[in-house]
Amino acid sequence: MGFFMRHLFIVFALAVAAPAIASGQLDPSFADGGIRIMRFDAPQLDETEDYARDGLIDSQGRYVSAGVATPPEISLFVGQITRHLPSGERDLSLQGTGYVRFVHPNGTQGSIAFNSIAEQEDGKLVAAGVNDWNNHSIVCRLNVDGSRDESFGPEGCQEHEQFGGFVDVVIRPDGRILLLADAPPAVAAYALLQLDPQGQADAEFGACGGCGYALSPDFIKTSWVRRSRCR
Repeated sequence: MGFFMRHLFIVFALAVAAPAIASGQLDPSFADGGIRIMRFDAPQLDETEDYARDGLIDSQGRYVSAGVATPPEISLFVGQITRHLPSGERDLSLQGTGYVRFVHPNGTQGSIAFNSIAEQEDGKLVAAGVNDWNNHSIVCRLNVDGSRDESFGPEGCQEHEQFGGFVDVVIRPDGRILLLADAPPAVAAYALLQLDPQGQADAEFGACGGCGYALSPDFIKTSWVRRSRCR
């Protein structure tokens, strides 16, 4: 279980079953009494305004977080994925730094902030968020080796202007990518977009002739996708 604060990625290890530890208590064998506090941004960039907004434990037991960074050499937000080892140390096997930053393909015309992240069965990571420059939705994919998946889009990203920003993402059992988004400001609803495993709009989803998305006033914004389990 974990939660996120500015500059920090806080992870708790809970004891599930142990003779001397009641279920749900902090596990004293993990880090400092069951708690590890880790910086989300790069240690040398103390002046940046960085936030971790979502996280997961990947198939290899590593802690992965996604959010936004503001490097001093860039005046705009960049989407950041950071990875830590089970011990809590930064995983330097990821680009030698433990993190990957996604700069908007259009440079000064874009500013990426990730709100949610999910892992595909093949180990690729999909991070979803918003282009704060124009409030369009952004979704990016990271290869297993830490490189940006150029087959997914320029610099590994796609931008969808018909939405107001992705707030959640989940990988369905068949590999399709389901994203929950704010609908355009003039529409009193939220939106679902579904991509096939290759990253193309799912022609079988939605009621708009193969566009891959649907709008409804009944969708609940915060983590509705995860609660539904998409079954």
